[in-house]
Amino acid sequence: MISAGGELEIGDFCLFAPRVFVSDADHVVDNISRPYSEQGFTRGKVVVEENCWLGINTVITGSITVGRGCVVAANAVVTRDVPPFSVVAGVPAVILKMFNPATNAWEHVRTPEDSERIAAARTVHRLPSREEYRFILHRTSKVGHLSPLLVGSGQCL
Repeated sequence: MISAGGELEIGDFCLFAPRVFVSDADHVVDNISRPYSEQGFTRGKVVVEENCWLGINTVITGSITVGRGCVVAANAVVTRDVPPFSVVAGVPAVILKMFNPATNAWEHVRTPEDSERIAAARTVHRLPSREEYRFILHRTSKVGHLSPLLVGSGQCL
């Protein structure tokens, strides 16, 4: 289910499991004396970058970005930005693992120090940009072409 009041961008090679809900909009509920349905709504922008895997029953809500190469665990509720190449889970979702380019491995994030150490490694050993990552994925993919009927045509509706 996709409910976009503003903008929605989904990168190449993303996988959405059943019952994924993505929304950038929410109801305004400031005045308890007026019906909520008459108070308007917020709208934002949701970006799910390239090669993300959103598990079953995932909820992506708010004006957020899920960075390239991320995995969102089943039943997670993502309410804030997720850095590229991270694994998140929970309600609200928290980072469990991050890819460390210095060790070329996924590493557990159990403490703030773990996150800081990996972030520091990411400044020395740069992760690919979205454009570079998209090129890598297309170059290494065994699928030569996906029908626009299945994956969209790159147009904003």
